[in-house]
Amino acid sequence: MEDEPDISDVWLCLPAGVLEWATSRAERLGIPVSAVVVDALEVRAALEVAPQIRQLVPGGRREQHEYQEQG
Repeated sequence: MEDEPDISDVWLCLPAGVLEWATSRAERLGIPVSAVVVDALEVRAALEVAPQIRQLVPGGRREQHEYQEQG
């Protein structure tokens, strides 16, 4: 089925401060990390610590808190 997500795509949602540790840990476990959701204010920092990431999606803590308050 075309709409099924590619299981090789792993999405992380975390602060840029732990991004380098998390991506290297995932890669050591054989899990390719291709996209990362980060706090919108930390996109530049995330790119610096994990340049191998193909896609950074602004999002993260602020949006999650808004969602939790609504839900």
